[in-house]
Order: sequence, then C-alpha cells, then structure tokens
Amino acid sequence: LDVETGNLKFGVVTFIEARDVARLFANATGAVSLSFKAKASSSIGNVKAVVLAWDGTADSPTSDVVSAWGADGVTPTWATNWTAENVPANLSVTTSWASYSVLNIALDTASTKNLAVFVWNDDLTTTVGEFLRIADVQLESGSVATAFELQSYEESLAKLALPDVDLAG
Repeated sequence: LDVETGNLKFGVVTFIEARDVARLFANATGAVSLSFKAKASSSIGNVKAVVLAWDGTADSPTSDVVSAWGADGVTPTWATNWTAENVPANLSVTTSWASYSVLNIALDTASTKNLAVFVWNDDLTTTVGEFLRIADVQLESGSVATAFELQSYEESLAKLALPDVDLAG
C-alpha cells in the first residue's frame, strides 16, 4: 500500500466466500488464527489486523467494511452487518520484514456467512510516499498459526477433504 494522500488511515481487505467459511467452521475447534508478513515506512507506527464476520446475505458483503474511520489510534466503526471477531491491537510493524499473528480468534458471531481479513494503518500522521507492505496472509482453523505454505487451489481443497456443506442454514 502506497500512501497517495497524507494524514489519512488506510488498509486492505480480503473476503472469504461462504463455502470456505462453512468449511473453516467445520474444521475449526471454535477458533481461527491469522498470520502474515509485513513491513512499513518508519513513520507508520500503528498497524492493526482484524477478522470480521458478515451476517448479511451470503457472498454479498458490502465492499467497504468501515463505516467511520474515527480518530487517530481509534479502531474504526464497522459497516452494518460486520462484526469484529478479535480486538485489534497495535502490531508494532517495523521497517524490516517480520511475521505477525493474531491467535485463537473465536468465531462467535451468530449467523456468520462470510469472513473478511482487514489490515490497516490506524494513525493519521502518514505522508505521501510512505508504504505498508503485506504478504503471505493466512487464515486457518485452530488456535495457533502454522508456517505459510504456498499451495494451489487443488492442494488446499484436497487437504480439506470435507463433504459439501449446506450453506442454507
């Protein structure tokens, strides 16, 4: 992420389809873990990560998960139908690549249809030309994060080895 407008918060979100969420729930022991690698410009000092649950219509989440960004260092207000599954905390991202994780996230929002992973800069002191780099994002079942594995879709699907899950319920 390259800062093009200074003094604003910014982030990146990715959405998980309902069928994959159902499989995550089927494999999970009530928890998931998020891990990724990141590095940032020296003045970007407050990077946070959250797993969000969508309880609206399956595979039709709103593309903007933030309703209001809020003040410097304050977690945003989430858009309608989005609920944070973990309490975001400053991860103290540095200027060198490092691994970060948020472990043992309880998936406890009733009627969750989709999930989203959102990583953002939560301060208002950025200037044009600064950056936040994020790589090797992994959301997985369980209370611990395993090493990142680059897999094809077929390899990932074969590991699940689950029958089709009814998404209507």
